[in-house]
Amino acid sequence: MAQRRTIVVTAEMAALYVRGCELRDAGHDDVDDDSPEHDEFRAIDKRLNWTLLGRAPHEVSVLDDLSGDPPACMQRRNSPAFPDFNGWYSGRRLQEALQAALDAQRSRQR
Repeated sequence: MAQRRTIVVTAEMAALYVRGCELRDAGHDDVDDDSPEHDEFRAIDKRLNWTLLGRAPHEVSVLDDLSGDPPACMQRRNSPAFPDFNGWYSGRRLQEALQAALDAQRSRQR
């Protein structure tokens, strides 16, 4: 398995993650949504995942629900050479790092 890299969460990453989650939770991640909020969600999703986190376009977004196991269709794409081809497990680790950074930030503000 590939070596895991250290995740350094920047203030921009944390802010985009919070806003992206707010938009997702309000339903603006729906592909049928043609609102300005959906456009904002897509821009945040691309900047956060592709630019700041360096994820490939074929990998799942850190704004997706990555709880549980990946769906069978994604598991079939994994192989011994690429056990995280779709980025499910690395995405979950990134979500955990982003959430931990937010939790630490909130505890310092108290």
